[in-house]
Amino acid sequence: MKEFQRISGFAATTIAVLASLPASAAPTQVTNVRLNPTQSGVDVVLETQPGDRPPQVFNVNRGNTWTAYVFNTQIRAPFKQANPAPGIASVVVTPVAGNGVQVTVIGQGSGTPTGQVSSRNAQGVILSVSSTGGAVAQVPTAPTTPATPARPTAPPASTTPVAPLAPNPAIPPGGAPAVPVAPVPPLQRRAVPPPVGDSVSVSD
Repeated sequence: MKEFQRISGFAATTIAVLASLPASAAPTQVTNVRLNPTQSGVDVVLETQPGDRPPQVFNVNRGNTWTAYVFNTQIRAPFKQANPAPGIASVVVTPVAGNGVQVTVIGQGSGTPTGQVSSRNAQGVILSVSSTGGAVAQVPTAPTTPATPARPTAPPASTTPVAPLAPNPAIPPGGAPAVPVAPVPPLQRRAVPPPVGDSVSVSD
């Protein structure tokens, strides 16, 4: 419990002064404590009985601890919950000075939680606590290289030997040989018969 009672001299003086002041009304009873996880941490909700005025709240940071003091309130039994949200080790609500309630939020590791009063009315108090106290650092990632499409591979060459083509001596380089054409004999004159009536004598 020593870690929950570490407060600065200024905070202790403030608590002592406010606790010694005469209360204008009976302390408001804290009827329930709820923890609502948020994106940055947790909301500590102190539900109280309806009163004439909202409770006064004083808060302080020290090391990895954030502490809030809610004055003119009382709680019957202490409240504690471990690991209520990422980055927060525990939340403890205890009575203090007989006329107040102390809310202690401890960060995990070296993290320093920070908080603020997000709502304060006659029905209760809501304390919003951030586990980081600032923006979360973004880890740079290596740029991705677009994948190169695989090239189609050529089919493997055949291992069967192929005989080289030799030129055909019967075929001239210009192409197939021309078919020889037989010469056409010259036209002969037709025989003319002798005239009719003439006689032909043959002498010895």
